[in-house]
Amino acid sequence: MKFKDPRWSMILLCGWGLLPLGLWMLPASFFDQGQVVCLSRLLFDRECWGCGLTRAVQHAVHGEWTIAYEFNRLVVLIGPLLIVLWLKYLRQFYRQHRRNSSLNRA
Repeated sequence: MKFKDPRWSMILLCGWGLLPLGLWMLPASFFDQGQVVCLSRLLFDRECWGCGLTRAVQHAVHGEWTIAYEFNRLVVLIGPLLIVLWLKYLRQFYRQHRRNSSLNRA
């Protein structure tokens, strides 16, 4: 996403930067109950590889590694990958904001 207005890029930068804080502020069990949205479980009554991953990541954010691993073993791979992607996009938004800010000053 590219915005020429530095205000939008600043909003994006702040929002993306505060995303982990927002997940951390929610209770670890926030996603444990609720309606099933997985098509595999709804249509075929079988769990797919992604089932439980949201709950697993939420528990991992809170440092509950054994519970996270019990929800989905892929959290061991997906968790670090999400951190790398988050840092990549945060860096990209920051560079874009700096570029937009410098263009508006000139």
